[in-house]
Amino acid sequence: MTMEKKIHRSVNDRGICRVEIDVPGKTVNLISTQVLTELSAEIDSIKTDSRIRGVVFLSRKPDHFIGGAEIDAQKFLSDPETTLAFARQGRDVYQKITELSVPTLAAIHGACLGGGLELALACRYRLASDHRKTRIGLPEVMLGILPAWGGTTRLPRLIGLSAALDLLLTGKQLDARRAERIGLVDRVGTSKEIPMQADSFMSEILARGDAKIIASRRRVQDKLMTRLLDRTSIGRWLVFKQAWKNVMQATKGRYPAPLKIIETVQKGVGRPIHQSFDLEQDAVKVLIREEATQNLLHLFTLRMHAGKLPNEIKTPETVPSVRKVGVLGAGVMGAGIAQWILQQEVPVRLRDINEEAVAKGIKNINEAFDKRVSRRRLRPFDAADRMRLLSATTGYSGFSTCDLVIEAVAERMEIKQRVIRELQEAAGDRAIFATNTSSLSVTAMADASKRPDRVLGLHFFNPVAQMPLVEVVKGSMTSDETLAAGVAFVKQIGKTPLIVSDSPGFLVNRILMAYGNEAGLLLEEGAAVETVDRAMGVFGMPMGPFTMMDVVGLDIAYHTAETIRTALRLDPVEQSRIGNRLFEAGRLGKKTGQGFYRYEGRQKHGNPELEAVLAAVRKERGMTLRPNISDQEITERLVMIMVNTAAWCLERGVVEGPGDVDLGLIMGAGFPPFRGGLLKYCDKIGIAVVKETLDRYGRLAGGRFTPARLIEDLAGKAKGFYSDGNP
Repeated sequence: MTMEKKIHRSVNDRGICRVEIDVPGKTVNLISTQVLTELSAEIDSIKTDSRIRGVVFLSRKPDHFIGGAEIDAQKFLSDPETTLAFARQGRDVYQKITELSVPTLAAIHGACLGGGLELALACRYRLASDHRKTRIGLPEVMLGILPAWGGTTRLPRLIGLSAALDLLLTGKQLDARRAERIGLVDRVGTSKEIPMQADSFMSEILARGDAKIIASRRRVQDKLMTRLLDRTSIGRWLVFKQAWKNVMQATKGRYPAPLKIIETVQKGVGRPIHQSFDLEQDAVKVLIREEATQNLLHLFTLRMHAGKLPNEIKTPETVPSVRKVGVLGAGVMGAGIAQWILQQEVPVRLRDINEEAVAKGIKNINEAFDKRVSRRRLRPFDAADRMRLLSATTGYSGFSTCDLVIEAVAERMEIKQRVIRELQEAAGDRAIFATNTSSLSVTAMADASKRPDRVLGLHFFNPVAQMPLVEVVKGSMTSDETLAAGVAFVKQIGKTPLIVSDSPGFLVNRILMAYGNEAGLLLEEGAAVETVDRAMGVFGMPMGPFTMMDVVGLDIAYHTAETIRTALRLDPVEQSRIGNRLFEAGRLGKKTGQGFYRYEGRQKHGNPELEAVLAAVRKERGMTLRPNISDQEITERLVMIMVNTAAWCLERGVVEGPGDVDLGLIMGAGFPPFRGGLLKYCDKIGIAVVKETLDRYGRLAGGRFTPARLIEDLAGKAKGFYSDGNP
């Protein structure tokens, strides 16, 4: 059997060689051992071909250059020697590109990440398209590793220490213009003409030399501050000291990769390039054995599988892209959803009940784009182009041409059912109807539709621009085709889909409701707000439960919790009351200046008035204050109530497997990625320990800690949540 070629080489009559990468059967190019072997052979052929005067590397994929290395996380971790051999192979092949005697140019259009950027860095020149899909970066730190195909070595030599560390330590991705400003890219071209412009650029280099390009790079490097920081020993010492300080502040030392990157770059400064390459390899050898790296690679696997439809679902081979979206509701969520969709260059028709509400929504969308412009994430004319894709109305005109309509109106069933009926009466039932509800029944909502098979949930999290997860909710009547279309749309707009069944609170809010309720009970028993938040910060949560509720809004938390409690008929005795009392008093958190904390501008302080409310709740419940509740008890109760609730969700088929739980909580609730996810953490400490801890708190705190049947079964079989080997 002949293996399909992945590398295609051609030479024109001017001696310009095109090396085009196109991994067959894939929508994106990923670099595998096979790709590297084929690329190495082509480079050897180039060396001996006297016709070739310059080489251009391109991709044949639409809107995509190279997305990085093809990583099988399980093989990556289980076979370190093969992993290290792969790292050495990539380094050696890319160095062969650098050592070519003729000029080399990477013509970048679309994603150029990880190993893709390392290939571009191995070239002498770089051209990038101005298309919005052109994103350039080294995200390896997000996987707990570092660029080991020469990227950690070459990047500081090209753009300087400060700029290089900023990219290496954050994994951030740049557009072409930002990459050009720091000297990472030599020229920016237009997306539709990149192959032709690459040939033209190479012809210019061959005809005139590279003096202008080198001069441009020197202008970037010769800025006074850059010279002081990069070219003096004291300057370099300051750069590395500040980088270490920033990493420790951001990660508390929980992630070894950024610290290892700083160490590797620092040791490599001034050394011959091959010695620096060896430092990269040594760092990879250390990092792949770190628990945090293993957990981050586990998360990477979960993200790769995100939105995979169950085997029993029959869907069309191709699902058409959504060309126009209607959004009902121009409030915070509606405007946020509309702005994000517009950012992906999809036209939006926005509707609210009056001109004032519509105008406010448009204003918020425009301000969001202005903020991106001010941060140089978007050019002014690009922002204007996005705004031109927005139209608005107080009726339903223009909705008949929408492929998808998303409602983000008030969280009340009768209102949501009414807008479904109004929409279909005015605009027909051609479009898929998606609800952004956070807890209401999608199945009940679909009762109001003429086409219940074309109704599903798309639960975006707030703030929309920052939260990557969207729960795709399958109601009892949602068709397979509708579900597939919903998943495809979420991917189309650059979000991560999580398929969930229709259940009170779905997955993330169901677990967060139990988490917030337990925090409230701890508070009523005698724990302090600051102590609870601090304990969960030490565990690794980005913010404690009380800060989270204040930020979300106690009105939203109240209504979501009430919907879930009512639907599940939860025992009122085991429900916290402090959040309800704050809501009833109009203390809704950050938005009103008071909640569990008191807010003055950006400053957060303890709320002295909270104690009076707590005293009233304790009296009402006949509770005796428990002083000195330990941090260990706080952490264990909050984590274990989430575990028990997650097991309940798995038992009832809210999601398919433990990986869905872990992905949902990491990307939708901020569960610490270095722990690999809630249920991965449980497997680490042992299911027997989980059961024993639940039993202990069941005796101390109540029946809500009675281990779920799934936990009992796993403990009895001495198995973990991931024992079957599936994500």
